[in-house]
Amino acid sequence: MTTSFDQILACVTQQPTTVAGLKWQPSLEPHVDNNQDWPPFGFPNSPEVSDCNLMLLKNAVDKLGAKLRTVVEIGVDRNGNRSFTSLLLRERPPGSTYVGIDIELKSHIHQPEANQYFLQSSSEDQQRVRGYLAELGVDSIDLLMIDGWHSVNTAVNDWSYCDLVSPHGMILLHDTNNHPGPVCLFDAVDETQWRKWRYCTSNDMGIALFSRV
Repeated sequence: MTTSFDQILACVTQQPTTVAGLKWQPSLEPHVDNNQDWPPFGFPNSPEVSDCNLMLLKNAVDKLGAKLRTVVEIGVDRNGNRSFTSLLLRERPPGSTYVGIDIELKSHIHQPEANQYFLQSSSEDQQRVRGYLAELGVDSIDLLMIDGWHSVNTAVNDWSYCDLVSPHGMILLHDTNNHPGPVCLFDAVDETQWRKWRYCTSNDMGIALFSRV
């Protein structure tokens, strides 16, 4: 059976790129707008954040253990107690730093006394985001969680923060089954630089994990 993942990939053209860690710059045009967020071939019959998704993130946190000193999350607190944010804040090691980035105001996340920081910004404003991380003294990221706008252009932009990911660090990417950006991004990541795995591939929004080769 042809899946949404397959249908999206069938529309991809591969263009030159200078983005670290990518083999090519994916484009879906003229079939799908590269700024389109919503799935072009339909949604799965599943919750936005599944038990499978949460388990994968929890496993990543546990695997990093004491090496998890800095978490950066793009797309913050969308699903209450089932959000990735809730899990990260609950499970991260004591003394670690969490930084959330979202275009919507999530001021309840910002608690500097608990090493929790929030920046209301588009992740595409690289100068502002990187400047904020520098102000916090963050020069490397141990866990980068990407769950922002799901267009091709934004997904590639969010991936470009990979230059800050530590040698032992991990990147998690949500919505890898049906949304145009994450699907294209997963395929475009260079396997000679990053190990990559797709999980929760059936009746699920999907999630992917990346670690350095």
